[in-house]
Amino acid sequence: MMKYTTEIDKVVIKIEFDCYAEQMGILNLLLGTIIANTSLRVQEQYLGNSETDCKEYFIYSNSTNTLLGSIATKTIANIYNSFEDINVITLKFDKLKNYNDETDHASFMCLLNCCIILNQHFIDFYLTEIGICLDAVCAPDHTIGMKLKKNALNKAKQYEMAKVVGVSNKPLDAVRSLNFTLSIEGFNHMNANIQALQDATAPYDFFCYNYEDAFRKEEENLYKEHKTEEIKMKGILNLNMAVIESFISSLFFSYGYNT
Repeated sequence: MMKYTTEIDKVVIKIEFDCYAEQMGILNLLLGTIIANTSLRVQEQYLGNSETDCKEYFIYSNSTNTLLGSIATKTIANIYNSFEDINVITLKFDKLKNYNDETDHASFMCLLNCCIILNQHFIDFYLTEIGICLDAVCAPDHTIGMKLKKNALNKAKQYEMAKVVGVSNKPLDAVRSLNFTLSIEGFNHMNANIQALQDATAPYDFFCYNYEDAFRKEEENLYKEHKTEEIKMKGILNLNMAVIESFISSLFFSYGYNT
């Protein structure tokens, strides 16, 4: 039986503030927590033409010099009130699974401690993207993929909150990793509905197949467009939703510091 695991590789979190001072206060708390960890450092970059424009803060591991994630600030127009702006902080950790125990742990703990700060200060935040991997130990001539199930319909209710985007497949020595991102709407403390993620992935088959040379040329387009070409499946794989649910719960409902 093929050995495979469900992993989380990417998280994007968005926080909205009506008040600029509150945005800056939370930003300083987040950066202060990160900088207090001597194994991490932060590099600031302006995204505009002056110091008052948007900024992004890149988080690095000092021991490996690996980019772990980033925190960005910006101001957007409020479509419901032209007299007020919305101040946004975005946390992005898209290398949670580097297949290096040290950097993977550092990246996750940095993300988790940021969420703990938000939870302790009762700051609601939205999980807008989550990147999921299926990692399988395959024979050299095999790989894993995903496609729409036969006769699967893109029903509207399946995409109310989440949809599959950004699919890719990459070799990692003896392991093949299928990566895809779920783009999520309205996913916060009050509406952290794991069923929405399950509904978004339910129309797809995840499977192992023979990696034939003739098919290799079409592989990238197949994944990007989620086509339904017939592929000789060697085995069906299943997402471990319990892993995903546990990960999300740790972000929304952790209140104590970790190391």
